[in-house]
Amino acid sequence: MSHIPSPSQAGNVSYQVLVQGNCLGFTGGFLGLSSVVLVRIEGIAPILFDTGHHATKAMLIRALAGQGLAPKDVGQVFLSHLHFDHANNVDLFPNAELIVSREEWAYAQNPAVEDIYISAPVVEYIGRRNPVLVDDGDQIHSRLTCLATPGHTAGHMALYFNDLSERRVVLAGDSIKTLRDLTDRRVDLEFDPQHRAAATIAMLAENFDVIIPGHSPELCRTPYGWSQQGVNKLELVIR
Repeated sequence: MSHIPSPSQAGNVSYQVLVQGNCLGFTGGFLGLSSVVLVRIEGIAPILFDTGHHATKAMLIRALAGQGLAPKDVGQVFLSHLHFDHANNVDLFPNAELIVSREEWAYAQNPAVEDIYISAPVVEYIGRRNPVLVDDGDQIHSRLTCLATPGHTAGHMALYFNDLSERRVVLAGDSIKTLRDLTDRRVDLEFDPQHRAAATIAMLAENFDVIIPGHSPELCRTPYGWSQQGVNKLELVIR
């Protein structure tokens, strides 16, 4: 998709990153935490983009409390894709409608052999919750538009909207994990058999002013190129 249509109604969507994603690793594994984003639309129950995994469960609850919310207050959870680090905390939100792309849902039933990041118990749990399946271009509350962003997985999906400053914002999930993905036009761990990650990244870079990546602080377009807002860090406590 080279042309991104504007939402049918815009200007009253705000967002807050509740859990800051990072891309830290160690020999043999990673400590990467996915970004979790709260989206607010006046008159509509709060919406959560991704939920993170068990390591950030308490952090997420505290961050919601800081916004005057409890997990039960979240009306909808939109999952960019079904890797464990983006979907494991979905059980925190028993009252929420769960939303996932139709293609990602089909993929999760029979993921690629090399894709070890799909959690079968989480997928089974989501299935019991009867998720709403969406397609590219579908709108949520006439403010948020679903955007197919294949590459990391074939069914990966982003959300975009115009914020209060009329900036074009995309919640990119792992279609763009970090600034490096944006500049290098690639993502680590590309499970899409059609290898569309580079084309997806180029499309996002062309059409948006703000990108919320899956594993780093937000990225903003400037006259000099893309700039990361803040540093990618994780505070560790050794006991």
